[in-house]
Amino acid sequence: MFTFVLAVGGLVANIKTVSATNATLSSQNFIVWNQGNVKGYDVGFSIKDAKFDDASSIVIKLYSGSTLLQTNRAVSGKIKGSEFITPFDVLGSFNYTADGYFTNTRESEYGKNLIPSKVVAEVTLNNGQILSVTNSNLSGDTRIITSPGSVLGATKFHFTQPMKNGSKGNEVIELQKLLNASGYNCGEADGFFGPKTKGAVIKFQLANSLKGDGLVGPATRATLNK
Repeated sequence: MFTFVLAVGGLVANIKTVSATNATLSSQNFIVWNQGNVKGYDVGFSIKDAKFDDASSIVIKLYSGSTLLQTNRAVSGKIKGSEFITPFDVLGSFNYTADGYFTNTRESEYGKNLIPSKVVAEVTLNNGQILSVTNSNLSGDTRIITSPGSVLGATKFHFTQPMKNGSKGNEVIELQKLLNASGYNCGEADGFFGPKTKGAVIKFQLANSLKGDGLVGPATRATLNK
């Protein structure tokens, strides 16, 4: 906090102005969302020792690894107080313009094929301070992010992520579906890459003249994606 001393007509007035130099930005949640005409992802943020009223720019970016999926930008003057949430729509059913709080830019891959791994927010305050926070803890069932005829499914899913024993997530589920459908039994498609899945991957690799190491790397993904 700093103070201006102002002399007016012989009177001295102290005008206190709050400085936001100690402001901090925090992420509240990062979840799969299937409500309110949004099928995609939802993320919340809070600010301490400042208000979002004091922000000249609020930008939130959704990533899968290093691939940018979507960008939300707050409409000037709309986000106020110390907390907000913003949705990332995957299927295109949410009307950002009518909602009026954020604009949304969907990149060439916006989260239908690639499952998000992190969300990054950057808030620029009017005093020039830039606050940033990253949340990599996505919760919820990513399998809801699909629709009839979409890319999810054993024969149509496009694999992009490396996988190995201990891996988890949507790509593992789709891998297990594909292996089971192709006759390489790996048990229930539960999203956990365990010994049975590794054994099925090795059988798949050997049957396709690949190195039977149980690691889903570039060569194995290329064969899976044929």
